Amino acid sequence: MQFIKPGDLVTRDLGKRTQGMMTLVGRRVSGTIKAGSVGNDQPLSVSTDVGVDPQLKLKVNEVEQNPFSGERRLGSFS
Repeated sequence: MQFIKPGDLVTRDLGKRTQGMMTLVGRRVSGTIKAGSVGNDQPLSVSTDVGVDPQLKLKVNEVEQNPFSGERRLGSFS
């Protein structure tokens, strides 16, 4: 079951930042699960932030914020 339709997602540029010797380009994809969709009284926000090194074509880190599973961090963080 899909709670957020792809057309309802919002993508936001987080700009560039340096991590070690890499320049990462950040992007946030977020959406809202509507009230009542999963028995929730209020809308629930979910988001995923991704840092990519465009030169290496490598995803370096990812942070997911989800009310069901909390915060999930993957990758290399400094």
